[in-house]
Amino acid sequence: MQISKTIFFAAVCTLLAGVARADSLSFNQVAQELRAGSVLALHQNVAGLWADNLLAAQDPAVCDYCAAEADSLPLSIAAVLKAITIEADPVYGFGLTFCDRTNCWLANLQSTIAIDDRVSVVITPSFIDFGNVPVSTGEPGVFLLVAAGYLVLLATRRGK
Repeated sequence: MQISKTIFFAAVCTLLAGVARADSLSFNQVAQELRAGSVLALHQNVAGLWADNLLAAQDPAVCDYCAAEADSLPLSIAAVLKAITIEADPVYGFGLTFCDRTNCWLANLQSTIAIDDRVSVVITPSFIDFGNVPVSTGEPGVFLLVAAGYLVLLATRRGK
């Protein structure tokens, strides 16, 4: 009986350690990291909104891999900061001078995503490798059927 209690205690400690690693930063710490790392001024407590979104995305109820990924939250914070940088870029982004709750939509969306560093995508000029994930593409017959349907639709519309 003593061995089963020890095993149970070890299992509970292991599970709690995984959850503790995923939520090792508090709301205030996440918001402060966003404020400190942002290249734009953050208005309307948008850092607090994004911190709340990031911590909600890390919740084990919605993110089954976050408890085991100790770096998921720091990577997610870095991704939001990168989205803010893109928003500020005048050439490739929108050239914004500040972020609030309405104008930084890339950062708003990015703050709702928990990053999984076990997933990779490699893009080179000659191919795209999605790793061990099945990727489906339409068969040529499907494209021909859609094209034929479109031609029939055009032919019936012309007669009217």
